[in-house]
Amino acid sequence: MAGTKDFEPAAAQPVPDRVERISVQFGYNWVLVYWQVPRAGGKPCGYRVYRTDKRSAPVLVATVTEPEALLPDQPERLKLYYYVTAFNAAGESAASGEFGLMLNDPEEIEPAQARLGAAAAAPPAATFPESEMPVRRELGEAMMTFIQKTMSYMLPPGEGDEVMRQVATETYRQAVLAAARQNIEVSLCWHTLAVWTEEGKERIGYFARALDCCRAEAKAKKPETARESWSWLHTQADCLFEIGRVHFHEGAPAAARTFLNEALTWARQADALQAQADVQDDRLEGRIGELLLQLPEKI
Repeated sequence: MAGTKDFEPAAAQPVPDRVERISVQFGYNWVLVYWQVPRAGGKPCGYRVYRTDKRSAPVLVATVTEPEALLPDQPERLKLYYYVTAFNAAGESAASGEFGLMLNDPEEIEPAQARLGAAAAAPPAATFPESEMPVRRELGEAMMTFIQKTMSYMLPPGEGDEVMRQVATETYRQAVLAAARQNIEVSLCWHTLAVWTEEGKERIGYFARALDCCRAEAKAKKPETARESWSWLHTQADCLFEIGRVHFHEGAPAAARTFLNEALTWARQADALQAQADVQDDRLEGRIGELLLQLPEKI
């Protein structure tokens, strides 16, 4: 009796290729790592992030299903190295190029030891008075807690916990405002709060604070690398774009055009550095242009 092909086993997929294009953001005791999904090999089921001090065996610090990992409560003032692998049922990929950093140290970041056509990068380090460190550490921890909680509430439409998300946002807002009352402000914290704020006027205010902080931070510590310069330009463009978008949706075309035109100038400068900074195009310039085209010609 002839058999059928209905139950032929599926072809085994290969191990994923190694992870590339790693980018890094970090604070006082946390690290946010994100990367590009491997384009070759088998489809990853997940990713693992490892940490080592070069004197002992690597330690697994995160297993995630998305191409990013938030690492809270990392050791401070100790030089550590991180790398990422992708895995599926067939096995685990080779290690990515590693990056080294020391939290709360003026010599924060070094290039990836093995460059796979991309670089690990992070914002320039800065030193702060010892008296500010407790507040800055609390602010960083508050932001990480907020991101973790918010992500856990972001379920499919109709399933998310909107009340808990609002509670988490308000708790984080109070932490950012409390730090600001002590003259401690961080552009990334204001930007994060602005992204999750729905009220128009508040959203404009928070993006404006993020913009002011971004410019103040660059004045205190001038960007030195192409990645740092791109980040500075792109953050300004993004803040101005978001402010212009609020004005657009609230029926203020003149104000919208003013902010969008300024955003477009910064976005073009950032785009000119994309290749040198080794970052992916997020179409910010295109999104700004699309919104400008929707504005009436005569205002």
